[in-house]
Formats: sequence, structure tokens, C-alpha cells
Amino acid sequence: MDKKEIDILSVKRSIGWAYPELKWLNPSACPRVNEERSALLASLSGKVRYSFLGSKIYTGSLSRGCRLCGQGHWSCLFLNRDCGRNCFYCPQDKESKDFFAPSEEIAFNSPREYADYLKAFRCKGAGLSGGEPFGDFEKLAGYIKTMRGCLGKHFYLWVYTNGDLVTKEKLRVLKRAGLNEVRFNISSRGYDLGPLRQASGIIDTVTVEIPMIPEDFECLKRLLGEMSKAGVKHLNLHQLHANKVNYRNFLRRDYTFLHQPGIPVLESEIAALRLIKYAVKNEVALPLHYCSAMYKDKFQNKGYRARKAGLLKLPFEDVTEAGYIRRLSVEGRERSINKIARALGKKGVFSRQIYNSKHQAEIFIRLSSLPLFDDAECCFTLTYFTPFVTVNPAGGQKSKKIKLGFDARAFVASRPAAYFGEISKPAILGFYRIYLEKQGERDTLELFYRNYNLRNKTQASIVKKGIEFLKSVRTWELLESGFPDIY
Repeated sequence: MDKKEIDILSVKRSIGWAYPELKWLNPSACPRVNEERSALLASLSGKVRYSFLGSKIYTGSLSRGCRLCGQGHWSCLFLNRDCGRNCFYCPQDKESKDFFAPSEEIAFNSPREYADYLKAFRCKGAGLSGGEPFGDFEKLAGYIKTMRGCLGKHFYLWVYTNGDLVTKEKLRVLKRAGLNEVRFNISSRGYDLGPLRQASGIIDTVTVEIPMIPEDFECLKRLLGEMSKAGVKHLNLHQLHANKVNYRNFLRRDYTFLHQPGIPVLESEIAALRLIKYAVKNEVALPLHYCSAMYKDKFQNKGYRARKAGLLKLPFEDVTEAGYIRRLSVEGRERSINKIARALGKKGVFSRQIYNSKHQAEIFIRLSSLPLFDDAECCFTLTYFTPFVTVNPAGGQKSKKIKLGFDARAFVASRPAAYFGEISKPAILGFYRIYLEKQGERDTLELFYRNYNLRNKTQASIVKKGIEFLKSVRTWELLESGFPDIY
């Protein structure tokens, strides 16, 4: 499957039985929508900044926390689930009565456990979210103080809040504890700037971080200057996205959904780009930044995967640009495999062999060792794994233990994400050219075609399978540049 097919299937699985209820972008409207967005982006060309393969667009500068997010060096801790607001876009299940402990991928019993978690994965920053973190203020202050003490003065710390429970005294407590930045969701309070004005002059960086609600476009235009005067240093605009908790609220607003990870709202992205265009045209001093659902899928998720993959991968495995663990295996005659293994050993290259039968053997190698198999008759298999953190790894599962706090532990483990078997030699060599030598995909595909007589049905079938392989594997290897087409 290509990326489009994978995205559509993933969306259908994530929204489940609710899929038919949602208003999806009509395929016939896609050209018009892509043209509209392209025109907006073209109008901003040379007037805004791009980062992270062109997927993040902004004026002025990004906050340090946003830079760490894109670089994959941050973590977000959900401190609680309680919030006094009832925002229509909130993705959290407020009806759940289950016990909630501070958590990211796993729950933490103490601030020290979380600090050790951040150390293990070499994070350089963390955001504390909820619910509403100020609703459990002693816990919030305790986490910040412990994290600052354990992680040092250069670790960057910020907190998200709706502002309801913010006071100057609480802000001073958090400042003394080591907080660097506070991010206000002013959309939850009808765009009241009162709480953030209290933070200005106490917390070094005051940011407004809100979902881009299309209906609120005109309101935000009027507020840009006021936010700047109130001491706001950054305005972060997020694309609205749906899940099983909030989708009915979106239906009532007649939003259009996209077949992209996170199930984003089309109108939210268009409104965000229009607001940035307005800010540029009117020379608004306040830096604006648009954080799309596609950016989050590419860079936030890649960051989570990559820092875990680095701890877990074996010497004969690679970590791809997209943050997955890649394992390449080669199966062939025992004599040929042994010969290659000896050659690798002499070069100090680690590999692992498995003897499958009397005359057949399999070897796991890194992609860089692939040219050694040019002359051997072999069968190639490629497997990708997603790394994750767990407290109870399954029996027999590859994992690495991490010590948290004084008596707790967690494990980095992995699960298969994609499997490609019976790959032809020209296809695997084309894969090598594209993903290790960084040769052009088009030239590589043309070279691949020249290896076969396409009038021969058997060879034509091999070519078709090989091309599908080279296109499908991009999802697990690369991060796309820029804003992808809407479909």
C-alpha cells in the first residue's frame, strides 16, 4: 500500500464505527482545496520562515519548547485529568472514573521517576499538561522543583493552562521552582487576556497556544495587537483534530475532515494560514506559528520513536529517518551466507546468523553491508519495528530495562510495524541506492525497469511487486517535506 492508502485505512480504524457519520472531504473537491492552500502558501513565500522539512510555518521566532519538540528532545507529562472547562474540541474523556496518575506513555508514582525517565531518553525539555495542571498545584510545583534539581539549569520547562486558577503568587512559586514558560489556552475563556497579563513580568516566556477555531478568525485578528502589548511572546495555532470523544461536537459545526493521521479539520488549517497571511500583510509584531496535524504525526511521533529506538536497536539494525527500527535479513545457501559472515567478521561488522535447514542459512545485517551480497543467490526480507515504553514486557520480547526512581522500572520494547518479504535482488539494490546512497528515486526506478523484459509476464509481475515495495517502504523510511497534498 502507498501512504495514501495507509492513511485512509488508519483513519478508518481509529474512528471505527463513527467513520460513516463524519463529513469527509469529497474527492472531487480536492483539486480546488489544494489550489486554495497552495495559493495561501505562495502568498507567504519569502515572508515567513519554515523549519522541520518545511512542515512548520511561522513568523518571527519559535519558542525554545517548540524547537525541542521538532528536534525530538521533549516530553509531555499529563499531570491530571480534571478541568473546569468544557471546550467542544477537548479530546479527553472526562467521564472516565478510572484512577489517573501523572503519565506520558506510562504512569509515574513520583517526580523522581519522571525525571529519571527524561534522563534515560536524553530529553532536553518537558511540558506539563492536564486536564488543568494548576488544579493540583502542589503536585505541579513539586514536579517542576524536582525536575529542575535532577535535570539541571539548562533543561527547559513549561506548563499548559486555561488560566482559570492562575494567580501571581502561584506563578512566583513556579518561577522559583524553575519554570521557564507558561502557555495559555485563551480560547477556553472566550479569549480573555486577564490571566496571561498576570504572568507577564514573572515568567520569562508567556505564550498563547490555542486550537485554530475557524469561526474565531475575526476575533483573533482583533486580538493580535493586544496580545503583543500584554507581553505575549509567541502565538501557537494548532489544527483542530477529532477523536471518538469530541467528534459529535465537530459534526454540529459542519467541519470537513481529512484522511490524515489525527483526523484533522480542513477549515482549521485554512483559517490558520489566513491569519498568518493577515499578520504578515499588517506587519504584526507578535510571532505566529502554525502546528499542523501532519507536522505532529511526522515530527512529534518520530521524536518519540527515535529516542527509544536508539536505546533498543541491535548492532545489526538501523534507525530510519522516520524513527523506526529497520531489520534486514538475507537468506541463502549456507555456504554463501557463511562466506559473507566471515567477510563481515574480518571487517569488524556485527551480524547474526540463523541456520534454517541443512543447506540454508539466514543472516541479519545492516543496510550498509548489502553490496557484499551482489554475487549471491539470496532472498531478502525487511522488517520495521515501532519502539515503545512499557512496565510489563511480553515474554520473549526484546526489551531494555530502565531504572526509574528508587524502586521502579520500565522497559523499552518493540512491536512489528511493517513486513516486506521475498524482495527481488534488483528491488533491494534499488532500496539501497535510494535510502543509503541517497540516489534519486526516479533514476533508481528507471534503472530497476531496465533489468527486466516487461513483455514477459513473470518478469512484469516481479517488476510490479518491486515498484510497489519501493513506494510502500517510504512511509517507514522518510519524513515527507512540506505540506502534503490533501486527499
